[in-house]
Amino acid sequence: FIRDEHTAGIAMSKDKKDDATKTPFEADALPSPDVLAASVLPYEVFATSNNEHDNNDNGTNKRTISSLLTSSDRTCIIFIRHFFCGLCQDYIRNLCNIISPQELESHNVSLLFIGCGDPSLIPFYTKETGCTFPIYADPSGELYDLLGMIRGLSWDAKPEYADSSLPAMLCRSMGQVVRAGFKKASKAGEVNRNGGEFVFTKEGECTWAHRMPDPSGHTLPKDMK
Repeated sequence: FIRDEHTAGIAMSKDKKDDATKTPFEADALPSPDVLAASVLPYEVFATSNNEHDNNDNGTNKRTISSLLTSSDRTCIIFIRHFFCGLCQDYIRNLCNIISPQELESHNVSLLFIGCGDPSLIPFYTKETGCTFPIYADPSGELYDLLGMIRGLSWDAKPEYADSSLPAMLCRSMGQVVRAGFKKASKAGEVNRNGGEFVFTKEGECTWAHRMPDPSGHTLPKDMK
């Protein structure tokens, strides 16, 4: 997304695209301008008071989507699954290894993540993933629904960005649940809710979209760059 999003050459496999057509939104369909203006841009997501990346919450710990788009010409918002998803954690680690905030700033591009769990888990998640970009939370999941995210738990193969085996990811996630505490862990987000990636202009136009067809369906980090 550092390059022009119209020529980035990012494409899904035919199988994944066929699966996506079973939902009201195709996986790479742009949200309508009417939905963006009426529902998405004014939608509020949560930060935390100790989110070092966010200095504009005015004590409310909430930011509208439109306010998150004002600092750069283009902003990529990556929607992740629940906060204990090992696949998404590996995805963030890989992405942060090849893209730095300084590099994006030089291109007048911003990157941020939104999760579907409770904002109280953001500091824990940031520490576990080593994420160097802002993370926000949409605990109700309503924003995911407005943008047509796909639900589902089945997936066929480990994605390229997954560094760990499935048993290792499960063990790591269980350890994180214990460390975070079961009360917080129960607020990590709906496990069948998948995410996606969207690129917006400063004015709020969505110029590129991809919805995960399954839990392993993030756009590859090398393609995001």
